[in-house]
Amino acid sequence: MGREWYSPRGGLYMSLILRPKRKSGLQLLPLIGALAVADGIKKDTGIVPFVRWPNDVTIHGKKVAGVIAEAGYKETIPSHLILGLGVNCNFASRSLGEIAKYSTTLMDELGVKMDITILRDKILQSFGHLYAEWGRGVRLVSKKKDWISTVGKKIEVIRKTGVVVCTAEDVNDDGTLVIRTELSRETLRAEDIERIREIG
Repeated sequence: MGREWYSPRGGLYMSLILRPKRKSGLQLLPLIGALAVADGIKKDTGIVPFVRWPNDVTIHGKKVAGVIAEAGYKETIPSHLILGLGVNCNFASRSLGEIAKYSTTLMDELGVKMDITILRDKILQSFGHLYAEWGRGVRLVSKKKDWISTVGKKIEVIRKTGVVVCTAEDVNDDGTLVIRTELSRETLRAEDIERIREIG
């Protein structure tokens, strides 16, 4: 979508190559990755982050981490998925330029630099646990809904067809977001949007 990605020195960046036996529900993995990042940050630092649907991790409403996924196919069957995780750690958010006012870093929040290897291990442990549960068909969205800050908020949804201001009512177990406007109620998939913004 023509977006720029910022990966300053001092951040934690990982690509996880997954070859799941389960072939349905792959669209949930970015959300599961974001939940794992949030859980790892909480376990390592004591800070309580939230997940902004579909794949951002925030602290006090500012983005501290993001997740992106790319699937590979053998003919029409998914063969693997690469999950990219990025966490703003040991640098100041002001170095992020025009997006600084919407962003934070763990160093900003803690006031000190942190041991990135410990955070990495906490995130991987959390992801391993959640990924195994997903593989067994556990309803993770229902189980972790309290971590998703978007539910119940007024949001701005940016799509190719235009901008919609609505209320985020719920997140379904398949990872879709239920939104309500004055005229309608619908569900959104992550791939249907360019960006969302929580506004109240």
